[in-house]
Amino acid sequence: MDLQGVRAKLDRANGHALELQIAIDNLFDIDQECFRIEVDSTGLVYKIYSTSIPTVDLRWSVIVGDILTNLRSALDHLAYQLVLLDGGKPNRETKFPILESAAKGPPVLFPGIRRNDIQTLIEEVQPYKRGEGNSARQHQLWALNKLVNVDKHRLLLVVQVVLDEGNVYWGSTPEIGRPKVWLARDPIVSNMHVATFDFPETSPGPEFAPHFSLTARLDEGPHDSQFRTRPLIQLMAQVEDFVNVSVINRFAPLFPLDTPGHPGAHGHW
Repeated sequence: MDLQGVRAKLDRANGHALELQIAIDNLFDIDQECFRIEVDSTGLVYKIYSTSIPTVDLRWSVIVGDILTNLRSALDHLAYQLVLLDGGKPNRETKFPILESAAKGPPVLFPGIRRNDIQTLIEEVQPYKRGEGNSARQHQLWALNKLVNVDKHRLLLVVQVVLDEGNVYWGSTPEIGRPKVWLARDPIVSNMHVATFDFPETSPGPEFAPHFSLTARLDEGPHDSQFRTRPLIQLMAQVEDFVNVSVINRFAPLFPLDTPGHPGAHGHW
C-alpha cells in the first residue's frame, strides 16, 4: 500500500496545468494593444474601450476538465488505498467523500472505515468544516466536485475573457488626486467599454497611461462564486494545492512505504 498512483494523478494534473498556463500566457501577451482611451470635453473623465479581443481556444475547456478530473481521481485513488489500509476490500462505491453539509451524518468511505484516525482525517477536510451553505461552497473540494460533475455529465466548462483586475494599475500624484474607478466585471468582447477613470478636479493630461491586461476565468456557478471571481489559473492552483497539501499530505504519514517528493508540492503553476 502506497500513494504512487495518487501522486501519478497529481503529476498528470500538473502537466495539464502547465500546458494551460503556457496557452493563456501566449494568448494574453502583455504587449498586445487591446485597449484605447477616450477623454471627455472636461479632460477629467477617461473611458477605456477594448479593441480586438483574442478568442478563447475551446481546447482550454478540455484541459481544465482534464486537470480537475485527475485531481478528483487522485482523491479516489487515495480512498482505495485507505480502505486497503483499514483491512477492507474496495468496491465500485469506493470514492473519496465530499460533503457540503453534515446534516445527514459524517462522511462515509465505502465499504466502511473502522480506524478512527482515518475517519477523523476524512472529516477534517470536508467543505462543511468551513461552515455549511455558502461558506462550504467556497471550499476547494466543493469546487472540485461541482466542476468535475459539470464537465463529466453536462457540457464543457465555459472559459471566458475578463479583465485581470489584479494587474490593473495607473500612476497618480497628490496634485491630481485619486480618481473614481469603475471596471467591467463582465466577459470582455471587442469594442466594449471596460473602465472609467473620473478625476476630481485636475486632468492628468496626456501622460495618463493606465495599464490593463486580460485573463481567463470560468463562466460557471452562482454570480458570486469563486469560479467567477478568481482567474482560472489561480483557481486551478488553489484547488490543486488543497488536494495535494491539505488532503494527500495529511494522509501520507499513514503510509510508511510512500515516497514523498511529488513536484506539485513545489508548484508547476
